[in-house]
Amino acid sequence: MELMSHVPLVRIRFPVLGSEVPIDHYEALYASLSRNNSQFHQLEGLSVSPITGGESAGEVLRLTKDSCLYFQMPYESLNHLVQLAGKRLQIGDKLIRLGVPHLIPLNPHPRLYSRFVTIKNALTEEVMRSKVQEQLLNMDITLSEEKIQVLRRRVITIHDRKIVGFGILLEGLDDEASIKVQLLGVGGRRRYSSGFFLPVKGDHWDE
Repeated sequence: MELMSHVPLVRIRFPVLGSEVPIDHYEALYASLSRNNSQFHQLEGLSVSPITGGESAGEVLRLTKDSCLYFQMPYESLNHLVQLAGKRLQIGDKLIRLGVPHLIPLNPHPRLYSRFVTIKNALTEEVMRSKVQEQLLNMDITLSEEKIQVLRRRVITIHDRKIVGFGILLEGLDDEASIKVQLLGVGGRRRYSSGFFLPVKGDHWDE
């Protein structure tokens, strides 16, 4: 498969301002975004990250100056997302505000991390690793099991259903594979902040 430079997808990053949000904020975040923009749930090709750059403290994620939210979408949908600048979002019983957005180039990086990846019937680390490897192969990406780290198991709630997922760290990606993973993601529930991969900076990733 050729490098997918022809895919007109862009990433945008919003600073997230506030004190804290629930750790399990996936469904509440999507619901709040939809309330702020009635067309949000109709946008094709949209992926949303979890709120990143926070510090876990029990059932809440304490926000820091580095906290942010990423979106990936077709270029023609960009205007719908830019309108979120300055908007207040109710996440459970917490209130946050989105700052001024910035376009983020999709650059290759050998290490990519997603805080939450969910794949049907992948309820254990071993099964998840196998299914991630299978999905990568479907993208023409060959990665050994040693390069697929299955991290913390999480259970989130979407429409009153418990959804099991894991953090995933991919290592040893070449440039083409890295771009593919960032463009296509892994697993399902992409609008609910699942399977969104970001480059790992140094030896730290957002757990």
